[in-house]
Amino acid sequence: MKAFYGLPDTRLIEKNDGLFLLVLYSLIINQTLAIRFKKLDNTLKAGNIPTQQAEMFDDQFPLPEVPPKATYANAGYTINGIGTDVDGVYITCPNGPNDFYWIIPLDEGAAVQPVELLPTLPPAPISPLRRVRVRGEKDLERTIGDESTT
Repeated sequence: MKAFYGLPDTRLIEKNDGLFLLVLYSLIINQTLAIRFKKLDNTLKAGNIPTQQAEMFDDQFPLPEVPPKATYANAGYTINGIGTDVDGVYITCPNGPNDFYWIIPLDEGAAVQPVELLPTLPPAPISPLRRVRVRGEKDLERTIGDESTT
């Protein structure tokens, strides 16, 4: 948000449900692009819980608070197979849940900044585990007694 705040022809939209959009306006071509930032899977689809809002975004349906006729796009990254490094950076324009109007790879010739890892704390000592025994039916009868004798 800090990187885009105050730039000309931009608007930041942050909703309480977690949606954050960068809206870019171009008066030259009379086009608006609304970009959300997401982690992408290996098929370049955004990792979403399939909410109505996420489906509307993928289907290019107008969202409240977003200018009409905006094109929705995902700016995101993929990670390698073992989850240790960024594999690619892309801007994708979804066309429904399983297709795209276009895909722009950003990592070809572009410098991708490495992720700066936070320092880790030494592991906390682990307290010894207590052994828990599950009671069986016979143990339960001995504890509460036979109901016919009460």
